[in-house]
Amino acid sequence: MTIVAFSELLTFVNLKAGDIFSTINSRDVAIALWVGILFLFCLASEKMRGHLQALVQCAFQFKLVFIYLWVAAYTAVCLVVLDHYGMFTAYQVKPAVLWMFTVAFTPMFKLKRFQEDLVANLVLLVKSGLTYLAVISFYIGLHPFNLWIEFLIGFPLIFLLGAMRAVAEAQEVPHVVLVVDFIFLLIFAVVSVWTGLDVYSYPEHYSLGTMALDFWVPVLLTFMYVPFAVLFTVVCTYEILFIRLNFNIASKGVALYAKLAALVVFNLNIKLANRWFRMLGVRDRQSFSDINSSLVEMIKIWWAERTQGPVPVSEGWVPDEAGAFLEEFDLKSGDYNWVAENVFAAEAVTTLDDLNSLCNVTYRTRGASGCVKRVALSLSSVNISNPPELSKTKRDLIQYFSSLSQYLWAKALGEAMSDELIDSILLCESASVEGDEYRVGLDYETSDHRYEIKLMITKDNWSDY
Repeated sequence: MTIVAFSELLTFVNLKAGDIFSTINSRDVAIALWVGILFLFCLASEKMRGHLQALVQCAFQFKLVFIYLWVAAYTAVCLVVLDHYGMFTAYQVKPAVLWMFTVAFTPMFKLKRFQEDLVANLVLLVKSGLTYLAVISFYIGLHPFNLWIEFLIGFPLIFLLGAMRAVAEAQEVPHVVLVVDFIFLLIFAVVSVWTGLDVYSYPEHYSLGTMALDFWVPVLLTFMYVPFAVLFTVVCTYEILFIRLNFNIASKGVALYAKLAALVVFNLNIKLANRWFRMLGVRDRQSFSDINSSLVEMIKIWWAERTQGPVPVSEGWVPDEAGAFLEEFDLKSGDYNWVAENVFAAEAVTTLDDLNSLCNVTYRTRGASGCVKRVALSLSSVNISNPPELSKTKRDLIQYFSSLSQYLWAKALGEAMSDELIDSILLCESASVEGDEYRVGLDYETSDHRYEIKLMITKDNWSDY
């Protein structure tokens, strides 16, 4: 199917090759010149040649090339459909190519995010497609300027803004992303006004039908791409899970049955499928009856979560609520999964920026099915150069842990932490507190180049030992 679709793309392009070449303008020439300059710069430097070679080897691995072809083939099919209904001409090839590189490849590089929340990221994909319309409109909708203006101002400006947005998004700096998106939208507004005035002054330079298609083709492609993004995420997820399953189940027949059962039972619910495969990894399930019972148990857990009622304050917390106690600090725990007999748990880990040590903050929830009995917050730091007492950043880290602990205490117990316990945290001293409905343990451990401090809040005298 891929070969047929790709050959159809080549035929489609060949038939319109003359029309496509006739649409080349000074803006396209400026882009080609900059790409050529950057390529020659990479070839001229021995160091850059090595980086370029490594990049090419990574980017053109067999599986990635196979995915590129699928994306191109699906895009080609969408363009053929639009062409059939008179909504695509040679003038829309450039916005379609720009759309493919700015939007279509997004699921490839954000697969983990799509696996965690498919619907939310599909919405984000559509929003990204509409955002990049500002860039596409700038290049396609506006009458091109002189070659030197396009070469010295147009391309460098858009390239700089695009690079800033990509880096800010990769490093999760949302305010920078918002600023760049605002600039893009501002450019789009200015371009729209400028083009409107240009159309009024020089109508012979424009075709209003072509301008409308330049705007709508990327929008239509984005919405038409949603089914492919879903299929791509589902296929990639199941491929990873099936590979993992082959190591967990010895019998090939049972493994094949588990794979087919997962496709039938979970189909597009890849998040639930991932949880079930993790359950199989924790438990030793090697027979057909084991697979069936685990499927039934997973469905029961899912249904119990969907119909979760309130948990009495004296007994514990609702798993989803407890998992989000520290959400504001990027410590929202994951799925509340089975880990041992009658024991469920979830955790979230974040790494703090510290040049002097490797420091992790971990938030865990643990308890029974449908009810969290214990929440635990820990900070661990490793410094191979200095022991804990000589660490320059230990005091700041402990103060940060103290603020997190006080926030967690207020969320979990609905009251302020006592001054005595706060002092114990700041002094790195172990302590314990007994309440009417809870007990609290503060532990501090240290070794030659490592220390860890942990706060545990337990309800209902629960123990998993």
